[in-house]
Amino acid sequence: MSYEPKPLSFGDLPASAVPPARKAPEAVRVPGALVFPESGPTCVSPAAPSRAEVRQLAFPPAPPAPVKSGTPAAAPSAVDFTHVRPVKPVATGPKPAFSEPDHPLLATARAAAERIAPQLFVQEEERTLRHLRRLLPFTRETVETWGSYVLDDCRALSQSCAGLTAEFNALRSAERLERVLHANEPASGILAKVRRRLAMSTSEQEVELRRLRTELEGMLARVRTLMPQVRADGVRLATQTLALSAVAQAAGRPPDSTFELLLEQRQGLLRAASTQMQHVPAQLKLIEDTAALQHAQCERVLNVTLSAVSLVRANRP
Repeated sequence: MSYEPKPLSFGDLPASAVPPARKAPEAVRVPGALVFPESGPTCVSPAAPSRAEVRQLAFPPAPPAPVKSGTPAAAPSAVDFTHVRPVKPVATGPKPAFSEPDHPLLATARAAAERIAPQLFVQEEERTLRHLRRLLPFTRETVETWGSYVLDDCRALSQSCAGLTAEFNALRSAERLERVLHANEPASGILAKVRRRLAMSTSEQEVELRRLRTELEGMLARVRTLMPQVRADGVRLATQTLALSAVAQAAGRPPDSTFELLLEQRQGLLRAASTQMQHVPAQLKLIEDTAALQHAQCERVLNVTLSAVSLVRANRP
């Protein structure tokens, strides 16, 4: 016995429950150019330049070529600088960070120095003012060592001058010249002729004069080397002596007796040394003048007198 299914039946459905019929598919919409409504002026984008136009772009003119040496450059165009703010000059030298004011006694000490030694103050004003500033404020420690270095230098120069004087005296140049001159004097009597024969020969006189001339030249060179040093150190000592005297007058009497005694001793020492240094150039000048005259005499006897004596003796029978 076979079984056959029967179709299902749900009855009549209402119209709202019936699904709408499916519409036929529409054609696919192809996108085209967008069209916008007109709103104000139309903005048109510039067209892109072609390759040929890019190659023909105009560039600014090249700068002028550098002018060679010897070729006059073109005159620059006039520029108006009336509105330009002037630039302040920059100082090239170093400036002190702090400037110390002068001591109140500096003006009084300066006037005292000018009054004590006006000529020396005019010649060495800058150096004297520098010494015055070093002495102020006026203290006992400064006075105790004032002028020590220049005193040492002056003592060494005085000893050198004394050594030169002793060496010049040891040359016995005047005695040696006199002996040569006596050997060439004309003999008027028998005794004079005997003395002349016992004196030095012409060759011995020439050798002696050449040796003496060389020694005198060396002495002159040493004296002329020492003279500038003596004069310079003498001025140094004189200015320091003047500065100490001027500050002592400006400051008045020291506060204690020991300070006063030290000041008096120091002033006396500097004055004595300064007076001594004034005689050293005169002593060197005396040695220089004497050596120069004797050197000239050696030249005359060596080049004229001995030649004449040799000619006279050669003509005698």
